[in-house]
Amino acid sequence: MELARDLVRIEITRLPSTGMFLGVCPVLRGLFVHGRDVTEMEDRIPQTIRHVLEDMGYQDIEVEKLEDEGTDDVSAVLTVRRYQLAFRVIAVVH
Repeated sequence: MELARDLVRIEITRLPSTGMFLGVCPVLRGLFVHGRDVTEMEDRIPQTIRHVLEDMGYQDIEVEKLEDEGTDDVSAVLTVRRYQLAFRVIAVVH
């Protein structure tokens, strides 16, 4: 099994109708995280990333929050959190 590495970014917006925060990842389909504030979301994001990757068939998943939050110029996005991922790719034999 080969260890793969990747970076993902979570785009966090505030929903004006409820005041809640919503985080999505453009490259991990199905990753949605919500919370009352960004700190609450930061507690939930790593586990949510693990669940999405496990559902995709990855194992031995490590998620590390990067201190550099990025400087994306996306007006609809309140803030961005970036995470370093490491995981094992399982070879599928047909």
